[in-house]
Amino acid sequence: MQHSITSTGCCLSENALLPSEVRGTRQIDVTSDRVTQEAARGSGVAVDRLRLSWFSLSKTTSIWLGLAAIVVLALALRAAVYFQDSKPYNFSGLVAVQAEMARNIVDHGKWFVVNQKAASFLNEQQNLRGKLIDPENIDFSRFDRRGSLEPQVHQMPGVSVILAGLWWLTGHHSYAAIQWLQMLLDAAMVVLIYWIARKLRAAPWAALLASFLYAVWPGAILVAKRPTLDTWAGFFVIVSVAIFLYARERVTTLWPLVVLGLVTGVGIYFRPFILLLPILLALVATPAGGWRRRFSGSG
Repeated sequence: MQHSITSTGCCLSENALLPSEVRGTRQIDVTSDRVTQEAARGSGVAVDRLRLSWFSLSKTTSIWLGLAAIVVLALALRAAVYFQDSKPYNFSGLVAVQAEMARNIVDHGKWFVVNQKAASFLNEQQNLRGKLIDPENIDFSRFDRRGSLEPQVHQMPGVSVILAGLWWLTGHHSYAAIQWLQMLLDAAMVVLIYWIARKLRAAPWAALLASFLYAVWPGAILVAKRPTLDTWAGFFVIVSVAIFLYARERVTTLWPLVVLGLVTGVGIYFRPFILLLPILLALVATPAGGWRRRFSGSG
């Protein structure tokens, strides 16, 4: 009997022969090891997530820093060309008409009219000197006494309104204010071009390249300092495309279309072809859904 009990005891598990305190201590050790391993794995996942987040943040920061550098480059190039020749002679005859309209707005309160004798004299002086001449450097009193005002029908009056506003604010009938405003706006177009490219699903590097190419484009650099209608028409084209793409993603929202309409209406005062731009964009890039239903009357 004793031998049988002994044999049976040999078959008992080791845990059964251990005191309960020892078994509890071993279980605690095993649990602690598991918790340590899980914590280590959790820490590794957290580190990986932190690295990924830092990489994404670093990438985004690099893109914005690159875009900011391109904007600075664009402005620097335009400023350098301006300081080289701040009174460009090209299209000076068209500028003279805009300046004469602006002068009549500020000095006489007459909108969109021209004293042909005053405009012709300003243009002649510019031709003789081969450069733009600020109207404040010319005495127009004799033309104001003898000349007559006629409605301007050959040019759109957009630039004259901007000139009048700047002259009224600064007190100087000079082109410098509008030239710097144009250069700042043209440098800002770099950001809009990047945004447009991204909305058209271009990769960040491709969008930055598009912005860079506009920043260093000689045509844009030279035109930015000319106070002409075409300079502002270029701005309205880029802005209209940006607003259209914004509105295209919000087919159930009305206000982006209202803004696009207002921008188009103002743009007509610089170049009438701006009126056709939203129509052409809608024909080639109408989104599926909302607008088509509205246009077809089934919405």
